[in-house]
Amino acid sequence: MWVKDFPEPAGVSYGEQKTTFEVLREEQRTGSLGTFGPFEDLAEWELAEWLIKSGASQREIDKYLKLDITRNCTCPSFMDKQGLLKKIDSLPPAPSWQCHTVQVNGDVHDYNGERRTEELFIWCRNPVDCVKELIGNPAFKEAMHYAPQKVFTDLTEADQVFNKMWTGEWWWELQQAWPVYLTIGNIDKAIRRQPSKQAMVLLGYLPVTKLECLSPELRHVFLILASYIADYPEKCLVAAIRGNSCPICTVSPDDRGNPGSIWADLPHTNIFECFTPDLLHQLHKGVFKDHMVKWCIQIAGKGGAQEVDDRFKCLPDHPGLRHFKKGISTISQWTGREHKEMERVFATLIFGVVPPDVAAVARATIDFIYYASFPSHSTETLRRLQDSLHTFHEHKGIFIKAGIRKHFRIPKIHIMEHYAHLIRAKGSADGFNTEMSERRHIDCAKEGYRASNKKNYTQQMIQYLWRQEAMNKFTAFLTWTNATHPVINRSYDEDGDSSTDIELISHTHGTCWHIAKQAPMPGTSLQDLIEKHGAVDIVAALAMYLRQYVPNCQITPSTFDHVDKCLVPALFDTALIHDTRDAEEIGLKGYRAARIRAIFRLPHWFECSDTLAYIERFTNFTLPVEPLRMSQVSYSMRHNRRHGEIVHVNTIQRSCHLTPKFGSAKHRNQTWTSENVLDECQTFFLNSQLSIYMFQMCDGDFVVEKDNHT
Repeated sequence: MWVKDFPEPAGVSYGEQKTTFEVLREEQRTGSLGTFGPFEDLAEWELAEWLIKSGASQREIDKYLKLDITRNCTCPSFMDKQGLLKKIDSLPPAPSWQCHTVQVNGDVHDYNGERRTEELFIWCRNPVDCVKELIGNPAFKEAMHYAPQKVFTDLTEADQVFNKMWTGEWWWELQQAWPVYLTIGNIDKAIRRQPSKQAMVLLGYLPVTKLECLSPELRHVFLILASYIADYPEKCLVAAIRGNSCPICTVSPDDRGNPGSIWADLPHTNIFECFTPDLLHQLHKGVFKDHMVKWCIQIAGKGGAQEVDDRFKCLPDHPGLRHFKKGISTISQWTGREHKEMERVFATLIFGVVPPDVAAVARATIDFIYYASFPSHSTETLRRLQDSLHTFHEHKGIFIKAGIRKHFRIPKIHIMEHYAHLIRAKGSADGFNTEMSERRHIDCAKEGYRASNKKNYTQQMIQYLWRQEAMNKFTAFLTWTNATHPVINRSYDEDGDSSTDIELISHTHGTCWHIAKQAPMPGTSLQDLIEKHGAVDIVAALAMYLRQYVPNCQITPSTFDHVDKCLVPALFDTALIHDTRDAEEIGLKGYRAARIRAIFRLPHWFECSDTLAYIERFTNFTLPVEPLRMSQVSYSMRHNRRHGEIVHVNTIQRSCHLTPKFGSAKHRNQTWTSENVLDECQTFFLNSQLSIYMFQMCDGDFVVEKDNHT
């Protein structure tokens, strides 16, 4: 990578100033503050932190602290909940809250002929204080950037890279009870996307009316609204435009309202340029689930929904892939996770059910979503993003011809036109996904409400969140001073399901095999592998492997021999193996699909310490089949039998997902199930949309070589 820095004085330091953490550390050294603040030691601090964050009610906390075993054995310095809360309230505070009262006039008149009014309370914080809190946190020191950069793939500067916000064109050019959240683009998006890092701050609560109508350097920091992350209805509301208009590009004056006061007084701010892509609501839920899935099922005709359900049911399982065992028509409430899981298989699933033009539109839509989800972009990937959108528009007319649509004046589809420009301006879309604020909504709204008594709850929520933030801040301080080890906090995705932080917006590089050092099933006979696991040619294949790689071995294997079985995939997973030495990271050249029947080790008398796998090979990948743009494979045959082979386990590179070539609804094999489809079906597609990584890999150049075993 070639990095071109913005010339000074962008981001220069004007001196030094102590951060909040440094001030706290000095107070520790002078003795005015203990190592663990108001708490006696690390154990007491961890107990207090657990009690507050466990979700237990204040009554349950009080009951626990008054237990004899707690008072006599644990002996905390706080005897009840009031003592605990008093200590927490003495921790270094988070930015303070303010309450403002506004009066709203409705359109409905009362009995006296006067408009009804309502008094609302707006709880908010000073954005400057919030930004100081983020910049002054030493935990973000290595993830902070104060000046824009231009990143290129090489010195020619022909292919520009866009990922972090400071690599976008906007920053470079500029240098020249709704909860509202605040973060800053200076912090690396990899940190901002991790809820446990607390890099997104709750700025305030906007009431809803019921009326009907980080470093020691001192820098000059100018707060400029760079991005307003929200779903489409909220963007229209903030932009003061009608709900069927675009909040980004120019619209007719008749379709636009007056500028909203939320941003009118902010310097250097054009709210229409602040709206960024929203992968969750615009693409996953909007374009894909609400439109594309619905249209494809409708155009499939009578029985189309049942046919799609049946195909979902008989897709082969894959580690980490959601299997819709009952289809999708029975799901009443969809989540963002389910939208994404459907995208991973939908294009291959409907191929043959719908006309080719519809398959092309569906594939292009998912391709666009995958390109838009890239964590890092180049000029070339943005061109491919636009190519996918062009394919969508080229074939979308099939829905009008079929009577499914009368027009495509749909805001979420229109906004797809802005993605390439917005990514160039602000960086990759995953840095602005509403999944981040959706996750914070769980902490700052839902959990805060649960902790209240449900009456006049807003002020109680503020108190709850203030204490949570104070504890998070003190935890970060203790980690910074090495007083304790960092705790791996459990995180959640936008649907509230537990996962790791990097998995809110992460994409895996395939399934990782974990093999025990000691074989869990020693002494398994080859006959068992033949009969129970389908390794029909394992004896002959093992003999061939020993002759080729262990020439000193004088033993000829037989069905009576036993091996130490390390792993037998429950569903005989498919994977990509290195077939030739010229295998590359991008593209399928040098790879071949295989079905893993067993992974095992031989007894020591075979003089082979390798961990081996018995696989069934597939043919070389064909050229991508249009309009699906996925390669096709079949079982490789020898002497009218599937080609079985023994390979070193290191030959297995990554998992892959092979989906059956269903064909039309009339010709689909009705006996296929998820359990037997890999046995019964003969021809498959390599599912390039299984994951972002597989999509990137298969998006490379395809080189087809003649298969000698077909």
